[in-house]
Amino acid sequence: TILMPGVLQRLEREAPLVTVEILANDSEPWEALNRGEIDFLVLPKNFVRGDHPSEVLFEDEFVCVCWTGNTRVGETISLEECLSLGHVVARIGEHRPPTVDSWLFERFGHRRRVDVVATTFGSVPHMLVGTKRIAIMHRRLAEAYRRSLPLKVLPMPVESPRLVEMIQWHKYRDRDPARIWMRAVLKDAVHEAASGAS
Repeated sequence: TILMPGVLQRLEREAPLVTVEILANDSEPWEALNRGEIDFLVLPKNFVRGDHPSEVLFEDEFVCVCWTGNTRVGETISLEECLSLGHVVARIGEHRPPTVDSWLFERFGHRRRVDVVATTFGSVPHMLVGTKRIAIMHRRLAEAYRRSLPLKVLPMPVESPRLVEMIQWHKYRDRDPARIWMRAVLKDAVHEAASGAS
């Protein structure tokens, strides 16, 4: 949602014969990378493994998101309010809890009340509309959905770690010109999306 529209537009102009297949992250995407079945992994920094090279693709902050008609949320939200409301979360793969859950528990000893578990981050905003639930997601994604859905985006009630999204590739393909070029295309798309949003 954030990255690929700009990437695909550029590929159509500059490399129209390139085929792009976007795969869902399964529980063990690193195995597919090890076997050379995929060219790149795009994932948060805490999921990157040290076997292969990686670099930062972008950084973002977490925000709280709710339906504009949610009467339990004003222009700001406290930690107590955040924890008392039902949350919509995305879980990708069976053994990968959301990073925000881990951070909240480690720092405050609290867990969110999870009402709905979605299989994609893109479906989370839709599941907030018409409810009193909230979600914690990164700002770029929240702002993209706010343009088409009646959503309110609020600062986190407490200082939270930043999302660091990484790109990782196979070590034996580190010097491959096509993959070096594609990494540059991905990074350029992030920069252009950020420029267009500001």
